[in-house]
Amino acid sequence: MANVMVSKDNKPYRYLVIGNGRWALHLKKYLELLNISFAQWNRSLDLAQLTPELDKCTHVLLCISDSALESFSLQHLKNFKGHTIHFSGALEIPGLIGIHPLMTFGTELYPLDVYQNIPMVTTSVLSLDKILPGFSNSLYRIKPEEKAYYHALCVLGGNLTTLLIQKMIMGMKELRLPQEIGQLYLQQMLKNVFANPEKSLTGPLARKDLITVAKNLESLHGDPFADVYQSFLPIAFPEKQQRQGPVENLICDPTKELLL
Repeated sequence: MANVMVSKDNKPYRYLVIGNGRWALHLKKYLELLNISFAQWNRSLDLAQLTPELDKCTHVLLCISDSALESFSLQHLKNFKGHTIHFSGALEIPGLIGIHPLMTFGTELYPLDVYQNIPMVTTSVLSLDKILPGFSNSLYRIKPEEKAYYHALCVLGGNLTTLLIQKMIMGMKELRLPQEIGQLYLQQMLKNVFANPEKSLTGPLARKDLITVAKNLESLHGDPFADVYQSFLPIAFPEKQQRQGPVENLICDPTKELLL
């Protein structure tokens, strides 16, 4: 793919996608669906091929690990005169433009409408047409000092939730229960959360039912997820924590239910 595209303000642009991980594969698929030409390079290719591609492109799209972003750009892109864009949700790197696609990317590639509806979050003052010409995604801005917290929220809501759901799926399988029944439960839970975030919590944590919580923890004895479960208790029971000390002490004797 060697054609040069033209942005909304009639400036030519050409992308070079660097990387071959999951996000790089999705990004390249998105570009193909948009009929935007691009070149590509990854570490399995000869490094000598990189310089000629840099000479021909206006935008470098760095789809590599966060730990390699700064060192790679300093080593290989220090003489590049165009825009270098990275997609880390947590890092701010001098001289690079950061834009984060707020989406989870699985092993299967997505259709065009899914890619186009992905929100993009940036700390840059540039317009989307300057950062990613040819894209039409919604763009949201946060302050550079807010970025680490923003990404922590993404990890809490997405990645850590994935670990919990994976545990539920595997546990249901051990109990010879079909995955579909858990799926229905989780889908409705997510609908409820987004419909009414403050009122969506249910179960023993919402009821402040320490007897049931104690039973749950007993069943998880020896399982690393017992510690995960227990780590949520001070958040679920802040009143109990304040009045009678650590919630863990109450779990040892769940008959000490509090009248809140």
